[in-house]
Amino acid sequence: MGRHPRWGESRREPYSTLSVVATTLALAGVPVLALTQHHRLAVLWLACLVLGLSAVRVLRPDGTWIAARGRVFDAVFGLLLALGLFLLSSYVELPRVL
Repeated sequence: MGRHPRWGESRREPYSTLSVVATTLALAGVPVLALTQHHRLAVLWLACLVLGLSAVRVLRPDGTWIAARGRVFDAVFGLLLALGLFLLSSYVELPRVL
């Protein structure tokens, strides 16, 4: 027989699916921006997304789909990755060497 959802489980499922779809669509914007010659904007967009996902990890510690390791590790790693992307985004528009 089918498994009955626990209390609150069926209520959270649409939000979980919606968050995965929204993140996928937002991430799809990165190659779209890069292919339309907005390279720096694509890197800044990715940095904002990483920063936003890191904030979600801090605010929602209980079993989110973005949880990879410990809460503190995920938050600090995401923050450092976003900071690195922000700092290196100015190098995107350098002229080609070859």
